[in-house]
Amino acid sequence: MKNLSSSVCIIMVIYNNRFDLAGCLESVLKDPLGQNSRWVFVDNASTDNSIEKIYSCSFFNEKNSRIVRNQKNLGFAHAVNQGLKIGQKNFSPDYFLLLNPDTILKKNSFLNLFITAQENGWALASPIIKDFCEKIWFDGGKINWWRLKTFHQKNALDYLSGCVLLIRREVFSVIGFLDERFFLYYEDADFSLRARQAGFKIGLAKNSEVWHKESSSSNSQQKNYYLVRSGLLFFEKHSNFIQKYFWFWPIFVFRWFFHQYFSKKRTVIQALQDFWKEKKEK
Repeated sequence: MKNLSSSVCIIMVIYNNRFDLAGCLESVLKDPLGQNSRWVFVDNASTDNSIEKIYSCSFFNEKNSRIVRNQKNLGFAHAVNQGLKIGQKNFSPDYFLLLNPDTILKKNSFLNLFITAQENGWALASPIIKDFCEKIWFDGGKINWWRLKTFHQKNALDYLSGCVLLIRREVFSVIGFLDERFFLYYEDADFSLRARQAGFKIGLAKNSEVWHKESSSSNSQQKNYYLVRSGLLFFEKHSNFIQKYFWFWPIFVFRWFFHQYFSKKRTVIQALQDFWKEKKEK
């Protein structure tokens, strides 16, 4: 195994996570690999002084960490890309770990994830992710092209969760960075799919577990809006002409308007309008 001190750079996007950070950072620093990792923190215009928590941490110094303070929130994918580029320039790691601040790593989970990915030749790897009641939240990702839906399904490897995602550096030189049109949600499914299409192996490390507090920085209306808008972008982006006009749009109209989001029709309409506005501008 390579020297752990230069192997991994952790990218953490922060948005009003002041009360999540202490537990997350403490769990990472207890991990043998976490103790030797580099960090890039990207604050997406938080209003709760989240970033001050980082400055007050004893591990933080200019040798192992960088901080970006955005004046405007341009989305998760944009912030991740900022962190990746800064990490590449300053630390040149072999791997990057995308890590949500509302997570807590179980004992040796980071190290186990890293070792398992190396042993299996995975370019992308995720751990088992649970909520704080020990209920499994993610143990595999499935894309259902007929129902136009992504969902968590045990052992499915269509995509991995961006909540905790280990990525080998060379992936970015082949497929590029995250698609910044995904402001929130679906960016992980899109990136995983592109990596698989380029021939990279992805995998789920079952000997690595993480706790996750879902959606700690987004409200329900915002979540519904971006699920619809990003879902539209994802399935239209990866559909061919026939799928797009003879299946995608008819099914979308039925599914989103008359089923799951009927009670949230105004949010759906706003997401649709913004989606089409963005397409016309391009």
